[in-house]
Amino acid sequence: AGVGSARWAVVACWLNPAMLMGGPVLGYRDTLFVLPLAGALLCAAGGTAVAAGALFAAAVLTKPQAAVVLPALALAVWNSGAPAARFARLARAAAGGLVGSAAVLAPVVAAGAWWNMLNALESITRHDMLSGNAPNLWWVVGYLMRAWYSTADMGAWAAYTTPTKILAISRVVELGYPNPRVVGAALAGATMLWGTWAARRARGPALACAAGAFMVHAYATLSAQVHENHLFAAVPLLVVAAAVHRRLRPLLWTLSAVFAVNLNAFYGISEYMDGWAIPRTVTVVDLTVWLSLVNCAALAWHAALLQRECRDAQQGANAPETLPGTTSF
Repeated sequence: AGVGSARWAVVACWLNPAMLMGGPVLGYRDTLFVLPLAGALLCAAGGTAVAAGALFAAAVLTKPQAAVVLPALALAVWNSGAPAARFARLARAAAGGLVGSAAVLAPVVAAGAWWNMLNALESITRHDMLSGNAPNLWWVVGYLMRAWYSTADMGAWAAYTTPTKILAISRVVELGYPNPRVVGAALAGATMLWGTWAARRARGPALACAAGAFMVHAYATLSAQVHENHLFAAVPLLVVAAAVHRRLRPLLWTLSAVFAVNLNAFYGISEYMDGWAIPRTVTVVDLTVWLSLVNCAALAWHAALLQRECRDAQQGANAPETLPGTTSF
């Protein structure tokens, strides 16, 4: 896309508050799986299906949440070359995934740690939380439920202005409501299916990463038991997309700010150091609830932008806007 777009992407990652808070400041390990995940999307869009499958396997086996990007990866492989060879490319990607998985898992099996690994992965299903401090739909639901049931004891003002806490899924079910795991999976799944349809003809690495970012965004916003760091992967993928498609840049800054401020509100610059966090009561109603509402609105915005960028690219009306040798911020 040109030197200007490349320079913009470097700076957009290097000085991004989400990348800084999630990486060097608080030390989340999400940065480790995003690298092979982004590589998988770029290889898929570039027609290197075997490498795409192997890198995707490495990403998923580093952090299972990478699996939500599979629809975008499959689309990128499907659209990366001649229509007659689509199924052959998918087969090569699957073969690459099997080989990559074998390379990662063989030492684990040889060390006799296979069952330990399976038990560790199975523990994901036992997280009993509506939202693990994530700025998403279920954090808002948990806030409203706590406030509603606390009004009689605390009064309305205190109930709705006290910083909210994690609410257990089991407690929600005990109160007679539908299981949030099922509802969240249905909402996220339906949204991701729509995103797959909207991006069905997307070609090139930028739109592949835009679709991948949308899958992550939908999962992190609509699924239950999501943690505060699970939105992270959407940010670097959006950087790649926004380096070419400028209309995605305001969305990138919005998600970056939501992610970074939410982490800071909960943990400051370290959960072992006080005094570096934005007070959650500064907005009267818990700041993290407002961030969640912004993120929910941003998901709808993301959907509209993804559909428009893919449509315009299909019509040939959205060529890269940054010329080689220029830098635009």
